[in-house]
Amino acid sequence: MKEFGEYSLVRTKLAPPKMGGSPLTRDSLTQLLNSKRSAKVTVVQGPAGAGKTMLLAQWRKLLLAEGADVAWYNAGPDDDESQIAAYIAESLRSTGIPINTESVQLFSRSGAKSWKPLLSSLVNDVMHHRNEIYLFIDDFQHISSYNLLQLIDRWVSAAPAQFHLVIGTRMRPPLDLANFRAQGQVNELSFAELQFNAAETREFVESQGISHLDAKQISALQSITDGWAAGLQLLAFSLRREEKPDAFISQQSKLSLSQEDALNSYLDRAVAEHLSEDEITFLTRISLCRRFNQSLCELIAGDVQAPQYLKKFEEENLFLLRIDTADSEPWYRFHRLFANFLQSKLRAQSPESIRSMHQLAAQWFADHNFNVEALRHARAADDTEFMVELIDRAAREMINNANFIDLLHWADAVPGEILNKRLNIDLCVGWAQLSCSRIKQFKDTIQAIELQLSMETSRVRNELWTEVQLLKAFYNFRQDNTAMQLEIIEPLLLEEPPANTFQRLLLHNLAGLGMVYANRFAEAREIVRAQRNYTSGGTSENPRPFLDVVEGMSHLVQGHIRLALDQLLPVYNSVQRTSRMGSEAISFIIGYLVEATYQSDNLDEARDLLDKSMDLVDAFGSADSVLLCYRVRARIESLDGDDAGAIRTLRRMEDLALQQKLDRLVAWSLYEQLLLAIKSSHRAAIDDFLARLERLDAKYDGELDCANGEIPLAYFLARAEAAFYGSDPEASRYLNEAQNACCVRGRQLQIVRVGLLSAIVKLRAGLTAEAIEECESLLDIAYDLGMLRIFFDIPAVCEIADAVLKRNPRTRHCQQLQSVLSAGSAISSTGSEVARDTSDLLTTREVDVLMQLSKGFSTKGIARELTLSPGTVKWHLKNIYGKLGAFSRDDALSKARSVALID
Repeated sequence: MKEFGEYSLVRTKLAPPKMGGSPLTRDSLTQLLNSKRSAKVTVVQGPAGAGKTMLLAQWRKLLLAEGADVAWYNAGPDDDESQIAAYIAESLRSTGIPINTESVQLFSRSGAKSWKPLLSSLVNDVMHHRNEIYLFIDDFQHISSYNLLQLIDRWVSAAPAQFHLVIGTRMRPPLDLANFRAQGQVNELSFAELQFNAAETREFVESQGISHLDAKQISALQSITDGWAAGLQLLAFSLRREEKPDAFISQQSKLSLSQEDALNSYLDRAVAEHLSEDEITFLTRISLCRRFNQSLCELIAGDVQAPQYLKKFEEENLFLLRIDTADSEPWYRFHRLFANFLQSKLRAQSPESIRSMHQLAAQWFADHNFNVEALRHARAADDTEFMVELIDRAAREMINNANFIDLLHWADAVPGEILNKRLNIDLCVGWAQLSCSRIKQFKDTIQAIELQLSMETSRVRNELWTEVQLLKAFYNFRQDNTAMQLEIIEPLLLEEPPANTFQRLLLHNLAGLGMVYANRFAEAREIVRAQRNYTSGGTSENPRPFLDVVEGMSHLVQGHIRLALDQLLPVYNSVQRTSRMGSEAISFIIGYLVEATYQSDNLDEARDLLDKSMDLVDAFGSADSVLLCYRVRARIESLDGDDAGAIRTLRRMEDLALQQKLDRLVAWSLYEQLLLAIKSSHRAAIDDFLARLERLDAKYDGELDCANGEIPLAYFLARAEAAFYGSDPEASRYLNEAQNACCVRGRQLQIVRVGLLSAIVKLRAGLTAEAIEECESLLDIAYDLGMLRIFFDIPAVCEIADAVLKRNPRTRHCQQLQSVLSAGSAISSTGSEVARDTSDLLTTREVDVLMQLSKGFSTKGIARELTLSPGTVKWHLKNIYGKLGAFSRDDALSKARSVALID
C-alpha cells in the first residue's frame, strides 16, 4: 500500500539543500544551537534570504555526525492539513520511527478533526526510540491551520525528552512558546543573530572568489546589506565581474528585503549584465517548476546546454540549491527570492508560451509518476482534459489502496461539468465519498453517473450495471435504509456472480447485512459462509473483513453474545495484523465487538476498545458503529458514576444522528436517555422522551424487516420500562406488547430483559412461584447465550434475585444471583459518595487514578496499584483530561489542585 497518501507526497520536500556548495560555514551559530540542543523547541526566525535554511542544514549535519536521528520537511504554501501531517509522519518514518499509518489516514479522512489518534501515535511511537530525534520544519510560516498548530503544541508538550522540534520561519510561529520558555525549553535565534558580521562578510566574499577587497570595502558591503545574506550574495555575484570594485560599491544604495522593487531592479540589472540572453531565457523558463532536474530542464527550456548551465549556476551559487536526495539524477530548486524574480519575468511572456511549458511539465511529471506535480502543471495550463486523463488513470488504484482523500482532492480541482463526463472517475469518486461520509456530495455524483449511463451504449451499461447497483446499495446501507439496500441487492444474487472479486464480496456482504436487519439471521449466515468458501483462494483480501463480520453481527443482533464474540474477535485481530483497509474494517467491526464485549461483562476490554476507536468511529463509522459505541460508552460512564457524562455522550450521538438523518440512532439515544431519567426519577424528562419516541414510532409505524424496524421496538421498550418503573397499572400490558415486538424480530437480549421485568411484576403481585420459575428460565437462556451483563443493568433484578435465593439457596445460578445482589448493594452505597467527595466533577475511581498520578506512577503503575487494566486506566485518564480541560498529566494535576480535588 502506498503509505501516507503517496499520491500527494513530493519526496524532495523531505530533503534539505545539499551542503557541498555552501559558501559559508557558520560554526559559531551552529555551536550556539548545539549548546542548547536539549531544548524541546528551537526557532530560527528571519526574513527571506537571511540564511535560515543553510544554517539549519549545517546544524542537521552536525547532529547526524553526533549520532542523532534527524527528520526534515520543507513546508509549502500549497500543503493542506492532511498533506502536512503525512509529510511530518513520513519524515519521521525515514529515521526509523514506525509512525502508525492508520492514524495519519484517519486524520486526513476526518478533515483533520480526528487528531487524537495521530497525537497518540506521534507521542507513543517516538517514546521508545533510543536516539535523540530532531524534526526540522523549514518555512514553518506556511503552516496556518489552527487544528495542526494545536496538534503540534500538544505533541511537543507531551513528547518524551529525546524529541525536539526545530523551526525555520519568517515570522513568529503561532505556538504556545511562552509555556515552553517558562520551562526553559526554547532555543531562539532572531535576524539579529543571523546577520553576517564583518568577519563572516569577508569569509563569504572570499568564498565567492573575491579576495582583493580591503577592510573598508568589506565594511561598506556590510553596511549596504545589513548583514543580510541574500543581499550580500547579490552583490558578490556582480563583484566577481567588476574590475573597479570600489566604484561599484560606492554606487550601491541600501539593499534590503523591505525594498522589493529595488531588489528586483538590481537583480534585473545584474543578471542582464552578467548572463547571456540564452542563460536568462533558460533560468526564466525552468522557474516554471518548483523543483527540476537535468532532463526536465532540457524539455522545458528546449536547450541541450541544460547540463552546462546547471553546473555553472551551482558553482556560482546563483540562488540555485541542490536538494540532498539519493536520486541518480540530482534535483534542484531556486531560492525563494530568485524564484519570485524569475517568475515575474516569466509572466511577461505570452500566455500561449507559458501554457505550452506547463503542458510539457505536466506530461513529463506524469510520465515519471509524479502525480501531484503533473496535476498542478496541467491545472496551470488550464488543460482540464489532461487533468481528467490523469485522474482517470489513477482513480482505480487509489480506490483499491484506500487513498480516498487524495482522489477527492484531485477531483475538486476539476470543474464538475467536465469531470462528470468520465464514468470511471465518477464511480471511483462515489466510492470515496461514501467511504468518507460525504453523503451530500455523493447524491450529486450518483445523479451524474445515472445521466452518463443513460447515454452510453447497451454494452457499457451492462458492464457497469452491477457496480452502479452496488454503489447505490452501499449508499442505502450508509443511510440505514436496509430495506432499499436489500431490494437492490437480492435481484443481483440471482444473476451470474460478478467477475470482479471486490464486487462479488461486497455484493454478498451487503446482502448479508440486509438480511440480518430483515430478521433472516440464518439466511444471512449461509450466504456469507458460502461466499467465504468460494473465495478462500481469492486474490483480494480487502473486502474480506467486511464479509467475515456479518456472521458475528447476525449472532449479536439475535442476542447470541458468546457466538458473536467467537466470530468477531478473530476478525478484529486479523484486521489489526494484516488488513490493507484497516481503518475501514475496524470502523465497521468495532461497534459490534464493543457491544458483544460489554454484554459479556468484560467492561475493561470494552473500555480499551472504545479508547482506541472513538475517533475513528466519529470520522467515518457506520450507523451501527456510532450507535453501539456511543451507547456502550454512555452505559459505562453511568456505571462509573458519571451520569452527566453519559447524557453528554448520548446527546452527542443524537446530534450526529440528526446531522446524518439516521432516525434509528435518535430513537435509541432517546431510549437510553429515558433509562437515565428513570434512574434519577425525572418524571418530566421521562414524559418528554416518550413523546418524542412516539412521534418517531408514528413515522415508522409498521416497519419490521429492516434497520428502521428497530424504531418501533425502541418505543415499545421505552413505554414498557416507563410503565414498570412508574408503577403503572398497565405495566403488564405494555410489557407484553414489548415482548411480542421483540419476539417477532428474534431479539433474544431484549426478550430476556422484558421477561425479567415481567417476572418482577408477577413477584410484586404475589405470584412468587411463577415469577421465580420465569426468572430461572431466563437465567438459563442468558448464561447459555453469554448475556452476562443484562442482570446488572436492571436495578430491580435485585428483588427477584433475592427471592430466588431465599426460595432455593442452592439454585444452579446461585453465584450469579449473589453477584447481582452485591453489585446492587455497591451501587446504592457509593452513589452519594461520588457526589460528596468530588463535588460532581470526577467519579470516585477517577479521583483514585488522579491520586496515583500525583504520586508519579505510570499508567502501568496505576493499574497495578488499583488492580485495573492499563486500558481502563487510560479510559479514566481520558475522562479526567476531558473534565478538567487538560492536555497533559502535569496540566491535569495542576488543574485538579486548583479546584481542591487533590492536595
